[in-house]
Amino acid sequence: MKEKSIIFSEQLIPSVIDGSKTVTRRTTRLDKINECPDDWELHSTENGWTYVFVNRWSGERFEIKPKSVYGNIGGELWVRETWRSMGFDADYPKYDMLIQYKDEQHRWVRFRGGYKLFAFAGWKPSIHMPREASRIQLEITNLRVERLNSISIQDAKAEGIQIEEGEVVHSYGEGLISATNVTGLPILKYALLWDHLHGKGEWKKNPWVWVIDFKVINLEITTNKKEKESHVLR
Repeated sequence: MKEKSIIFSEQLIPSVIDGSKTVTRRTTRLDKINECPDDWELHSTENGWTYVFVNRWSGERFEIKPKSVYGNIGGELWVRETWRSMGFDADYPKYDMLIQYKDEQHRWVRFRGGYKLFAFAGWKPSIHMPREASRIQLEITNLRVERLNSISIQDAKAEGIQIEEGEVVHSYGEGLISATNVTGLPILKYALLWDHLHGKGEWKKNPWVWVIDFKVINLEITTNKKEKESHVLR
């Protein structure tokens, strides 16, 4: 089964690693129906392989296969995240480069070829992460399509949203409601996170999203701080 990649922002990576985030929502390749999301209805899922949407006004159909986006249940995803190369060492011929991540964890990586292209200081955006530099591998455990605002409190928590005792969150932005109790906080905090990641007002648009449940099946890290500090590119 061919692996596909998925991008996570640096602020979400820790919750993926510690297991508090086990689901993610994405709008990938749903642009057509998200131009006017209220106009479309999920008509059917044909054997779980094809999602069929129908425009309630024109009758137009839009079909999409999950396999073409992130894969089906049981499929594997490797995570792209912000990273940088830290250096080389002739004493470590088995490895090509020391990689560091935003949480300051790191590991030695063996590239299949062209690794010198990455040998420069500075953080690199997740989109430019090669497969060899990825430290996290996921397995899709469930997959569905729904409207963003349909998220439940349980799912908001599964998105990595944590509530501190006595926490109060206020938002007077358009489309968001102030919450002062635990009941409404997880969804409100997720709404604020969504707007932070995708742009102000995007939560209110209530787009169709892929809801991808996952589990971490491989995590590769090295925590030898002395080794890391001795191979920094200047």
